[in-house]
Amino acid sequence: MKREAGLTLAEVLVALAVLGIVIAVLTTAMVTSMQHNLVSGERTQAVQILNFLGRLASGGDARVITDTQVIWGYNQLPTVFTELASGDGFMTPERYRAEVARVGALSIGAASMEHYRVRVCWQAANGELCITGDTAGPAVVPPGGVAPALPIVN
Repeated sequence: MKREAGLTLAEVLVALAVLGIVIAVLTTAMVTSMQHNLVSGERTQAVQILNFLGRLASGGDARVITDTQVIWGYNQLPTVFTELASGDGFMTPERYRAEVARVGALSIGAASMEHYRVRVCWQAANGELCITGDTAGPAVVPPGGVAPALPIVN
């Protein structure tokens, strides 16, 4: 019996199985890459918010520095800091929470400043993730007072 041109059913099934395995591997790699990109973007925005709050603390902003700790929950940052809500580099500040805590005094030679710890957290797919940074700033200013100039800096 003469064989006609074409593929047998077995050859087609093997080709489809191989193609299915290749597509499954590529799909898994693509989904993993998308998840890593999402976490990276969230972390980048958290670092931007951390930097923003750290600059406010080092500048003596009364919204940020107190005797103990200031905490802003989720959805509160754009309300307190309208600069964040303007969209100027901050895409979704409502998805983050933050805290600024006074750690203690720092002394460098004769100069003395306050040590502040800034923490920014967000909800990721695998739970809450946080980043932390430290900065130096002026002492806590009493209500109605003016922050003293930082030695050497101002």
